[in-house]
Amino acid sequence: MFGNRLNVKSILYVIFFLSGATGLVYEVIWVRLTGLIFGNTSQAISTVLGAFMAGLALGSWKLGKKADRTNNPLRMYGLLEIGIGLSAALVPLIFRALDTVYWAVVPSVSLVPGGALFVRFATSFAVLLTPTFLMGGTLPVLARFFTGDVDEVENKVGVLYALNTFGAAAGTMAAALVFIPGTGNTRTTLSIAAVNVAIGLFAVWMAEGDRTLSESDTLTRRRADLPSLDGGERLSNPVSDRLVLLTLVVSGFVAMMYEVSWTRALSAMIGSSTYAFSIMLVTFLGGIALGSSIVGRRKPAATLRLLGLLQLGVAMGGIVFLIGYLAAPYLLIALIRAFYYSFPAILTIQFVLSAALMVFATLCMGATFPVASQLYSSKVTILGRSIGNIYSFNTMGAIAGSLFAGFLLIPIIGTERTILAGLFFNAAMALLLLAEAKTSRIAQSVGVILLIGATLGMRGGVFWKPEIMDRGVLIYSHAFESRPELTISEHYEDTDVVYFKEGNNATISVRKGENYMALRTNGKVDASNRDDMITQLAVGWLPVFYHPNPQSALVIGYGSGVTVGAVAAVKEVADIDCIEIEPAVFGAAPWFSEINRKSYESPKLHMIFNDARNYMNVTRKQYDVIISEPSNPWIAGVASLFTAEFYDRVADVLKPDGIFAQWIQLYELDPEDLRMILYEVQRKFPEVSVWVTDSDLIVIGSRQPPKLDAARLVTAVKSDSGMIRDFRNFLHSEQPEGLLAYYVMSTEAVRKFASKARRNTDDHPLLEFHAPRQLFSDTRDLNIDLLYQAKDGLMPYGAEVSDPESAYYGMIEPFLHFKRSNLANQSMALLAQVSRKDEASLQLAIAKLNMDSGNLDRAADALREADSLMKPGSLLLAEKEELWGILNDSLGESESAKQHYELAAMTDPMRPLPLRKLAEMAAKDQSWTEAANWMQQFVATRPTSLGHFWAMLGDYRLAAEQLDDGIRALETALTVDPYVYWGHYRMARVFEQKKDMESAAKEYEYLVKYAFDRDADVYLKLGNIYKDAGRRRDALRVLAKGTRILSTNAGIYRLYREVQEGR
Repeated sequence: MFGNRLNVKSILYVIFFLSGATGLVYEVIWVRLTGLIFGNTSQAISTVLGAFMAGLALGSWKLGKKADRTNNPLRMYGLLEIGIGLSAALVPLIFRALDTVYWAVVPSVSLVPGGALFVRFATSFAVLLTPTFLMGGTLPVLARFFTGDVDEVENKVGVLYALNTFGAAAGTMAAALVFIPGTGNTRTTLSIAAVNVAIGLFAVWMAEGDRTLSESDTLTRRRADLPSLDGGERLSNPVSDRLVLLTLVVSGFVAMMYEVSWTRALSAMIGSSTYAFSIMLVTFLGGIALGSSIVGRRKPAATLRLLGLLQLGVAMGGIVFLIGYLAAPYLLIALIRAFYYSFPAILTIQFVLSAALMVFATLCMGATFPVASQLYSSKVTILGRSIGNIYSFNTMGAIAGSLFAGFLLIPIIGTERTILAGLFFNAAMALLLLAEAKTSRIAQSVGVILLIGATLGMRGGVFWKPEIMDRGVLIYSHAFESRPELTISEHYEDTDVVYFKEGNNATISVRKGENYMALRTNGKVDASNRDDMITQLAVGWLPVFYHPNPQSALVIGYGSGVTVGAVAAVKEVADIDCIEIEPAVFGAAPWFSEINRKSYESPKLHMIFNDARNYMNVTRKQYDVIISEPSNPWIAGVASLFTAEFYDRVADVLKPDGIFAQWIQLYELDPEDLRMILYEVQRKFPEVSVWVTDSDLIVIGSRQPPKLDAARLVTAVKSDSGMIRDFRNFLHSEQPEGLLAYYVMSTEAVRKFASKARRNTDDHPLLEFHAPRQLFSDTRDLNIDLLYQAKDGLMPYGAEVSDPESAYYGMIEPFLHFKRSNLANQSMALLAQVSRKDEASLQLAIAKLNMDSGNLDRAADALREADSLMKPGSLLLAEKEELWGILNDSLGESESAKQHYELAAMTDPMRPLPLRKLAEMAAKDQSWTEAANWMQQFVATRPTSLGHFWAMLGDYRLAAEQLDDGIRALETALTVDPYVYWGHYRMARVFEQKKDMESAAKEYEYLVKYAFDRDADVYLKLGNIYKDAGRRRDALRVLAKGTRILSTNAGIYRLYREVQEGR
């Protein structure tokens, strides 16, 4: 009766689609849950996924056999779904119960090689075994139910496998877009478990309601009465069967190699957010499902030849990815111009790009399974066992491929060669199958070519150069759009990749250019020697000067090493533990030796390569200071360092009087997300303060009333020439107390600012799923304005300032640098109210404020008053003379300005600005020897852009006809910074004067590459050198580039026409 009302097969197809969806939702959640315990390292995640897939393989193998012995496969399927739902619902609770067990066991086994890894696998396998074991049995059981004839295997298995995989893709996206952001991990698990139970009950009801629907049972009994080789049976071929199983192992192995390597490559192009990873997985699964669906519907003749051709297709799909990856950035930029930067558009772009690169290979991967199932299945009566064997072999291959690629291949040989290794395995398998089939010589020839190509390509760099994976094309697409006349490669030509390492967890690179050094993680800049410097230094210094006696520190994230170097510079700190998830980051440290104080060599430092959450879960150690400097919270995994549970654990690892500091990026961060983070911090730490640098926020937390010891700060800075230079160059202050200018608010104001914020927890990680939606939102200024609107005073609460005069005076310069004249005026007003050791300080402050606002007459009055008040030997004397020099320079009184600068330089020979100004003024008067002497003194202060100023010194020496000294200075400039434009330009001019045109051309060629838009004169000079030398082709090449990049320059255009016309 039931069959007369509904189409049972259609219902079961929908049910199996939902079953696939629920399975991937579970997988996503379980990986998240285990990541919080075991860590978010690639090894930990691969281990958990290995345990997940091992359960699937075991279930498929064991339950496939059982499916052949049941008289009612549909009922068995229903019971499996009920079991999945009930056991999956318990997983979050079991993991919570195992937290303490894991934390207790790991420290004792961590000294055993692989001990922690074994504990992770064993724990994951034990917890996930029941639900994954039951999941693994669903496909062979349903295949047993649906298939009544051995010749139908390809069709039925193809459709079922496709539906289940389509469901998996849908589940992946639903988990990321709807379930986890909407209801959290636990509620999502319970909801999905309810769906499994409902599916199971419905299937049991259908099976029990009308036993005539158990069509496989009926057909099996009917076939038993027929001759042995009817439609229910075919002759088995042991050789063919072994080849099929080997093919499935190789297919699963290579599929996971591709998925791991493609994901690594794509994350460097389309970003590393949770949504980006979900899109990649959805695309991969969708292609497999589509391939299986096509075979299921078209039912081609299943032969070893077809199986071989499919393996050949997967190999060719690897080639498509390798070649397509080179063109993908241009497609991405074109799509952005078409769709622009809305969140749905970004998801669409990520999907289209991923699909374009993956679809060919994944279609062939998906088609392999049903074809192999048809070839391997010989009897309906043992169909469940056959499908179970096939599925388990395929899954075991996938486990091996995932672990092999993630643990060994990518870290050792890199992404490009890992893809080529997969291509090699596919081509070899294809040749084996085609040889056994004794057909298709053309296909075998293609296989041989691919095999040889993959072998030759293993030397590396055949398809990609390392720098192609460090560009972060989507993240920095705004820059590409702003300069459409440049190719994507030209956007990066002013820098070189000087360090490149594909680590276990991320691709790390260092780019170097003129006065530029940047650390990149999967193409995104995470640290540099420019705007990041102020935050890298301040987040290291603030907590250690808040703490009365900091002996030990824990730094989360090594980055460029600047923060660790800042902490190590404080003498009281004796022990620094630094947790870095990716060892390749630490390998890049020597490239930042100029700014990180060679912290990587510090005897105070102990590196720990692990996930921060995992380390803090198992450590027994406590610290005086903990500093967390994570990357942007929109990056997958990073947001776990902003949850309530993370701050709970920080408090556990921190000593009772300890200080916690965290770096929070203010750009591309929704104000409500910022409030949410601050709420979670102040929820655990009753005393907090907020500091704002350039584009970042530093939050300080403690459980004791804060005491910022300014006197200790002053003593430390004045006793360390490196700290003095850092304060001058990066914190924009000659006074150590200038650090106080970055303070915004304390406990009560923070509590009010974040009072209505939402919660961000491990179970309901709102930040991780909301932050990526702001990826292209310019929220920096908005966040800073909102924070300063809540500012509660100039001085931090609890600051112990023994010299208010120096404090208020020192804050004025940073305020003026960041265009906060209102706060500078407040500092000046408070300076007027405090007792002053040097009355001239107030007048100098008045002069600075008036000069900043353009009131030069009032500034002059204030400086005259300072002259009368200045005491002999005053520490402010050099600054007063410097201000007079700046003022007179602004008024055009050069001679008077020069006198004051000379007095400033005489008073403080290491004060940079007067020395630079004197050099520039002497150069303007063409007093080249004098200019060179002043510049020589200036470079001794080691300013930023040191290479450029060495080149200026060389220029002045050359102008003074001191040829040898000038060349030595230029060579020094290029040693200090090989990318200095002025150094190469002046060296080219020297070679021209010596009539060494070949050497001059090399210098100009360098500039055409690395400084292609700095000066049209470079193109003209190089073009003329090639023209005069008769090198017309080279001249055309250079001038063609010049006319494209500097399209409005008439001189380049005329010379280009002359060369074209042969004049």
